[in-house]
Amino acid sequence: MSITATNGSGLGNRIKAIVSSMRLHSDARVYWPKVPGVLSCELSDLFLNEFEIAAPQGKQYSSWRFALKKTDQIPEGFSLVTADKDKIGRKFSFTDPRRRNIDLEFHRIPSEIRDEYVSIFNRLQINPTVQQWVENFSHNFDKNTVSVHIRSWEDQDPDEESRLRQKHFFSLNNFIQEMYKFDNNTKFFVCSDSQKVIAKLEKLFYNRIITYRRHSKLETSRSTRIGAQDDLAEMLLLSKNKVILGSYISTFTEMAWWFGGAKAEVRIC
Repeated sequence: MSITATNGSGLGNRIKAIVSSMRLHSDARVYWPKVPGVLSCELSDLFLNEFEIAAPQGKQYSSWRFALKKTDQIPEGFSLVTADKDKIGRKFSFTDPRRRNIDLEFHRIPSEIRDEYVSIFNRLQINPTVQQWVENFSHNFDKNTVSVHIRSWEDQDPDEESRLRQKHFFSLNNFIQEMYKFDNNTKFFVCSDSQKVIAKLEKLFYNRIITYRRHSKLETSRSTRIGAQDDLAEMLLLSKNKVILGSYISTFTEMAWWFGGAKAEVRIC
């Protein structure tokens, strides 16, 4: 029986559902709902793999977590980051009964599972337009460039959920203090959901801040085709450097690490 990835939330979560389904079945399919304000593009705007279907078939994989197999050599209680509650005090969803989840564990993940998932990520066919943007802009990087991904939750129309996450998940000062640990030869490629955050860093680090020249408005990226393509381009650009300063429980940070071959040093701020 086939399996269909059906996650309908943000970009990072959807990618995790897709690669998980590909791990579980050789003929995995994808149901790709367009959700205004969350992700409104076509699947083909991002990936050219021919696995999209109009309605779910067979088993469905909707989780934001990586798929595990009973045969995976992961000890009981392995998960540290998402085993229990988040910083707000809420239980994580889709938690493995034996707490073996590998999500957001980065280099703690057993090498054989890392290698298998990296090979699956390599099978994703990036839309050529996005790939060209990434190749063109990555020439701005050198060996001294550090990737910085800041999820601030400073949404254009903040709701209670955003306010909670901003209060408990986000600290710009943590990023700033981590960035000060690098010498003056280091430049920072910064991606954020907030233009205000980027502006604050530019005032502190001046021309050491590198930002991607988006083709869309940051505030509406989740509601347009080109915005989603820009978001994927930024995720892939984050993957190009050897160090990633990332955001707490952000699957955007997490996917950047995987697209980079699961090699970069990750520091969660």
